Amino acid sequence: MRNLLFPLLLCTAAAAHAGGVDEDDVPPPPPANAPPPVGPGIQVVAGTYGQNCRAPYGNVTKFLAAACNGQYQCNYKVDYTVIGDPAYGCGKDYFAEWRCNGQPQVYRATAAAEAGFGSMVNLACPGAAPSYPPAVATPPPSYPPPGYPPPGYPPPTYAPAPVYVPPPQPVYGALAAPQQFVYQPRWRLFSSGLSLFLISYLMDISVTYGMDHHPADKSLIPIAGPIMQMSDSFSSEYANTAKAWLGLDFVGQLAGLTMAILGLSVWQKVPVARYGERPAPRLTLVPLRHGSMLSVSF
Repeated sequence: MRNLLFPLLLCTAAAAHAGGVDEDDVPPPPPANAPPPVGPGIQVVAGTYGQNCRAPYGNVTKFLAAACNGQYQCNYKVDYTVIGDPAYGCGKDYFAEWRCNGQPQVYRATAAAEAGFGSMVNLACPGAAPSYPPAVATPPPSYPPPGYPPPGYPPPTYAPAPVYVPPPQPVYGALAAPQQFVYQPRWRLFSSGLSLFLISYLMDISVTYGMDHHPADKSLIPIAGPIMQMSDSFSSEYANTAKAWLGLDFVGQLAGLTMAILGLSVWQKVPVARYGERPAPRLTLVPLRHGSMLSVSF
């Protein structure tokens, strides 16, 4: 029994050694921090938005790499709605850094602030791009096609293409000039007072001469004329009415003269019309050599 067991164990060990794998033949596993394989074209190193506003270096690298890696030329549009705004309220620049074809040299392109409003950054690798089969240019189709119109039909007429007129663009110019003011007399108060005085004065004269009251020459004296006429003799039937009328006439003349004097003495600040605005009507007293002239401007 012992003679049979030993050869059996020897055969089993030999078979296991022949069919197993030697530990020295197994290749080692790749290191965990092995660099990724380098491909042709652009390899983005970093994309930084807002470095002048203290944004971290390479804060938008993933967006630039997703758009330009592997290309030989890449026109990248910087859009803050896509890459975010790392420093609100600060005008941010943009820096793009990349390598080409696995070479150690780092290229750089920049865009001035504010770059996030659609600035373009051009990434390119030196040298020619890979060659492709040349495209064959096909001639454009003729219009109308040959053989049109059929014989016996007049040729068609084509309306001219409409001319595109771009809409007017808003003009952002300088701010409007500040409002300016000038000082001038209160012509409305002066004209109202002068009108009241003349109406009262002329009514006193017209009523006095119309009723044939004597002495009538007192009515020609302004202001004091009605007061002087109150001492005249009137019929008892109209005495109270006449004196009331003369008192009212005196008040009208005095009030009108006072308003006219105040209108010429107390000046007011009036705005000057800007360029393109229609000025308000203005009454101006222009001095002349032998008197003065009342000017109305519109």
